[in-house]
Amino acid sequence: MLKHATIINEITPDELLELIEKKIDAAISKLKVDLIIAQPQEDNTEEFLTKKAAAAYLKISTVTLSKYIKKSYVKGYSLGGTRLRFKRSELDNTLKALHSNS
Repeated sequence: MLKHATIINEITPDELLELIEKKIDAAISKLKVDLIIAQPQEDNTEEFLTKKAAAAYLKISTVTLSKYIKKSYVKGYSLGGTRLRFKRSELDNTLKALHSNS
């Protein structure tokens, strides 16, 4: 026994297909708009990394990172606490400098 059956009268298979295609196209268009709206907009927010993550990003140990901080190769930022955070963009510059000196 069908509980939610729809009986379609006086419509050809081609007309039914056209209706389905229109609904699918409309749904896809809405999804595209939703995806564009949901994408993060480029802004100027900076990504900060923990000491461990920064060391991994530079492919060095945390001890070496501490030495880099003391030698002012890398600048650490305190963000509302005592633990340092590091700007990814500055780490990128450090990587470029290290590779150009190699």
